[in-house]
Amino acid sequence: MLNRGHYQHIAFALLILTTFLPFLLSWNESQEPLRIIINEPRNPAPDEKPLYLETFLPKHSKTQRVHSSSIAQTKNGSIRAVWYGGTEEGALDVALYTSVYDPSQQAWSESQPLIGRRQTQNDVKRYIKKIGNPLLFHDQQNNLCLLYVTTSISGWSTCAINFVRSQDGGETWSTAKRLVTSPFFNISTLVKGTPLLYTNGWIGVPVYHEMVGKFGEYLILDEHGGIVDKIRMSWGRSYFQPSCVPINEQTSIALFRNEGGFPRHIKMCRTEDAGFHWSPLVDISLPNPNKGVSGIRLQDGRLLLVFNNSERRRENLSLAQSHDEGNTWDVLYEFEPHQPVKNSEYMKHTYPYIIQVDDGTIHVVYTWKRTQIKHIHFNLSWLEALP
Repeated sequence: MLNRGHYQHIAFALLILTTFLPFLLSWNESQEPLRIIINEPRNPAPDEKPLYLETFLPKHSKTQRVHSSSIAQTKNGSIRAVWYGGTEEGALDVALYTSVYDPSQQAWSESQPLIGRRQTQNDVKRYIKKIGNPLLFHDQQNNLCLLYVTTSISGWSTCAINFVRSQDGGETWSTAKRLVTSPFFNISTLVKGTPLLYTNGWIGVPVYHEMVGKFGEYLILDEHGGIVDKIRMSWGRSYFQPSCVPINEQTSIALFRNEGGFPRHIKMCRTEDAGFHWSPLVDISLPNPNKGVSGIRLQDGRLLLVFNNSERRRENLSLAQSHDEGNTWDVLYEFEPHQPVKNSEYMKHTYPYIIQVDDGTIHVVYTWKRTQIKHIHFNLSWLEALP
């Protein structure tokens, strides 16, 4: 005879099965191996002049502190940015804000509120305590997609992910959809790193977990934002916030923030089957002060990475380059050099996000001293002219 404990075990097993069975069924419906899309922006004209611009995104009057920006190109060629801001990180007034960059005018529009706590609460039908990291990108049809985290309970380690999509360049957005990524109360899944797009319309999203352990995971979403699969990328308590850089249709590397002991370097792993299996983590030569990184692949196969070039300090933000798929790196330029200050709490330049757009130019945004979002726009001619 089954006792109460047996029934509890059966109920738990059914919960696990019903949560993850849709992932398995969706994958079995796929008849061909997944292939990663490799974007091919145009090459610069031979006589193209070097371009390098620095500017700050317009600051909204309600945001004393801002953080965690990401950007994507829209259908008309403009660049939209999204970040979160408020009186302090985690405050009840924190919301997502947005601005649009016109490359022809080299100017940003006034920042506007995009999504707030109450709006998300109404969409997902549950209490929302605070809003955090937004991840903006475009899908295969050049619609804008936005993933962002919210928590209803406590700190960031209890976050869940929400998904919205825009078909008009970010002017209007769908109702928020809450993604169920874990059978354990659906908590502790966060976003930061650039997604990979697949030729069948699916999306590969590097995510991370913060409760008890800290590690990277990889979500595969279908074209509607439904979860197809979730794959572990790293283990333990130290390596998280993976940022993916595609190499070819089957290969990608992922670069990790490192919270471990010293000497502290960026960690890297690799997939050869479009994200379904990842190699063990290895150190690369670049240091990491427990902060996120962001990278891209150029048309000629070179990789660029924006990172904090220190094991301990976060005011230096630099650009590095790799010619061998991320195995070795050379530091090319300092966007923000080291500052000899005693209290560097508000000298931090962190959370970079880098993209290359259709005209071949490159855009970087990052948190500047926790008070503004800074934007850097440069072209390949400027990059080639670096010593």
